[in-house]
Amino acid sequence: MSETLPDLKKESAAATPDVVLGFGNAAGFAMLQRAASLLANSTLVPEAYRKWIKDKDNKYGPLVENEAAISNCVIALNMAQRLEADPIMIMQNLYVVEGRPSWSSQFIIAALNTTGRFSPLRFQISEPVKKTVQVTTVDWVNKQKQVKKENIEIQDRTCIAWAIEKETGERLESPPISIEMAAKEGWLTKKGSKWQTMPDLMLRYRAATLFGRLYAPEKLMGLQTEEENRDVYELEPANGGYSLPEATPSDHTADILKRAAQGQDDHSQDAATAATNVQKKPRATAAMREGAAKAVVDAGLDLAAIEKDLGVYSKDWSHTQCEQAKKMAADALAAAGVVPDPEGEPAPAGEHPTTQEGGSEESFECPNNGAMVRLSVECAACDQMGQCPMTDGQE
Repeated sequence: MSETLPDLKKESAAATPDVVLGFGNAAGFAMLQRAASLLANSTLVPEAYRKWIKDKDNKYGPLVENEAAISNCVIALNMAQRLEADPIMIMQNLYVVEGRPSWSSQFIIAALNTTGRFSPLRFQISEPVKKTVQVTTVDWVNKQKQVKKENIEIQDRTCIAWAIEKETGERLESPPISIEMAAKEGWLTKKGSKWQTMPDLMLRYRAATLFGRLYAPEKLMGLQTEEENRDVYELEPANGGYSLPEATPSDHTADILKRAAQGQDDHSQDAATAATNVQKKPRATAAMREGAAKAVVDAGLDLAAIEKDLGVYSKDWSHTQCEQAKKMAADALAAAGVVPDPEGEPAPAGEHPTTQEGGSEESFECPNNGAMVRLSVECAACDQMGQCPMTDGQE
């Protein structure tokens, strides 16, 4: 008697093994990439996992493709599988601090509480005691790291994370964490440190992290916490905030040109226009940065103060920041009744510097910013050269 169609379907289903996500076989790896692609196209995952993100160099321009999105999602899925956790939970609690993946402390506490090996994590905190401790502070003056020691008064408290191991009934404790330790390690005195505003919470977070690192290291997978990375690594002023020295953000010009050639519409801005704008935007050179810094010093301004206002050291200034620094210098000279000379020497107001040909060149008011400029100096360095009505047709 021949087999019926339902019987054949049952046999086929029984003969086909379940595909397991992972790197072990081709089918599992293909399924892993499909799942990663689905997550990368979601707007509910953090930016590191999204396929389309804002351009760091032009946050009001069109979205750009995040080439690492699929790879990041694959890694998150793999970590979720190893921890037997939900992938979305892993993504929401895995932070990237200066390129270093880090767990949130809340995730570590939750992971420890759900292992089934311990009772819920608890914390033992001592009463505050007034102490005077010596701390080391770090500041940046004229691009130089300044380290100094000083005595400060603190309300010292000690915290221990503890839990009962269910198998043995033994009380397990973390190493003690104290405000004094945070002060001596430099965590307390760092700019923007949460130890200054939420010391009790930070004590618990750090104690929980040490408990997990001692008694359940498989849950941390060798990663530090977000709070540890922010406390440990010394940050430098950059882009209005603080960060570790890093490579220049990737240039998206090729990608914009490619989309422009294909005639694709880039959201609110036409791709061809965006590509033209990126090509015309000048890039700062070392000589331009040195010239802008020299202009600031020659104008009698404090270079460190200007760097602080712009949020970046002069050695890292962009073209726009160089122009801003030069404008500050020009404004300072104008306020003092001095007109800057092209060769760098200030000339008294009313006396126009000479050009390379030896002739006199008059300055005029810039229609964009109102500053007094000259065609061979400020206009030559302006990104509007050739479009400005005062320099129409000149390149």
